[in-house]
Amino acid sequence: MVAMPAVERPLGEDDVLQAFLELDTPTGFKAELIEGEIVVTPPPDGDHEDAVARFARAVAREAAEELYVSGGKGLITPEGRLLPDATVAPVGHFRAKLPAPFSFTLDTAPLR
Repeated sequence: MVAMPAVERPLGEDDVLQAFLELDTPTGFKAELIEGEIVVTPPPDGDHEDAVARFARAVAREAAEELYVSGGKGLITPEGRLLPDATVAPVGHFRAKLPAPFSFTLDTAPLR
């Protein structure tokens, strides 16, 4: 992993982008550049995957129409590009590459 030197001034956009592009992210981790900040997250754990699977089963069981649930589907939105934990859309919608009507990100941290 590339260590960033301490700086006495805030990094400019070009410097942040260069640092992001030079990251050596550990295997399985995800690096994102979000609103000018570099965010590195570990891979989801079993609890997270279990929650996504339970959600997908509930959608299939309860939806009024047939819907697909897709994990890892990149979306382009007015706020930018997103990669939610799951995206729900009518059958065939993913194939047509149209924006999906509903996406979500799970937080499986224990409630306090």
